[in-house]
Amino acid sequence: MKTVCSFCGSSKRWSLTAIIVLAALSTGCLANRRTPDIVYLPPATTPAHAVHLKSFNSLSDLVEPKQSWLDVLRGGAASPFVARPSGVEYKDHKLFVCDAESAVIHVWNLDTGEASLLDAEGQLQKPVAIAVDEAGTVFVADTKLSKVISVTQVGSIVQSFKPPDRERFRPVALGVKDDRLFVADIESLKLDVFSTSDGLWIKSIDLPENDDKKKALPMGIAFDNTGRVFVSDMMGSRVITLNEDGSASAEFGQAGNRYGDLGKPRGIAIGPDGILFVADSDFAHVNLFDDQTSLLMVLGGTGHKFGSTAMPVDIAIAPTLPKSLADWIPDDFRADYFVFVANSLGVSRINLFAIGKSR
Repeated sequence: MKTVCSFCGSSKRWSLTAIIVLAALSTGCLANRRTPDIVYLPPATTPAHAVHLKSFNSLSDLVEPKQSWLDVLRGGAASPFVARPSGVEYKDHKLFVCDAESAVIHVWNLDTGEASLLDAEGQLQKPVAIAVDEAGTVFVADTKLSKVISVTQVGSIVQSFKPPDRERFRPVALGVKDDRLFVADIESLKLDVFSTSDGLWIKSIDLPENDDKKKALPMGIAFDNTGRVFVSDMMGSRVITLNEDGSASAEFGQAGNRYGDLGKPRGIAIGPDGILFVADSDFAHVNLFDDQTSLLMVLGGTGHKFGSTAMPVDIAIAPTLPKSLADWIPDDFRADYFVFVANSLGVSRINLFAIGKSR
């Protein structure tokens, strides 16, 4: 595939296979060592546009957890650990992770090492998606509760969101745009829009059928800087684009086994440069598309080696990282922003990538 590289501006054919090139690691026990897991993507024979920095499950893999005096008396604090991440968000150097197995939201302050748990006053049962607005309010989709709950960052419930006259409601993806909350419901196969200020339901958006006249199964929501809404259709192997008013604008993607084809797209996100990231849980990698829907490259892959993405389900964009993590960036790489990828399978289930270009 020949395309204009939005990273460097040149026209050329990209190497699309994410061949793992590991930096040399010292021998000995690596437990509890906060060292990066460097992987260059594409391989070192071409300029890298992504670097895998770390695979992790716990806060202590990233920073030194902050202990209280009670922790010290008890012999040390247990490191906050995610059993099965299902949704991930990043805001103001805080990483928010839905743990579907433990029924909590982990909040890790990567600046200070402080960690907290949000359980919505004990109400959460199966949190699967998360979004955080500019005011810091946390929105959580819970499929067992059959509603979305908003909470403060100390866990107090603000309000709940559910369409009127719809008993069966299974929210699986969230997106906040200004004062609007967009929710993907896989029961009705619609997008629902709510007011974030008062929780009132505004409208439902019907998604276009695919070429086989089958309804979309929405599993991811993202917004670009023009106001368009992007929705991943897991069973339709496509991404749907909607205008601000909810009308269908375009779509791309198809089932297949070639690079650029989509198997089961889940979480999606858009970087500050307009690149669309699509987590494909079927092919076990993350696709990067430019604003013309041309495939630029893929991240991850199967296996348990550093940089693999066994079953990616959600993606969060991080404009910056705390200095302690930014110091992991290799000297020969210029990072423009960062990407967290949550996986429901694998050993270390959250990946941290830097996106940019080799110097």
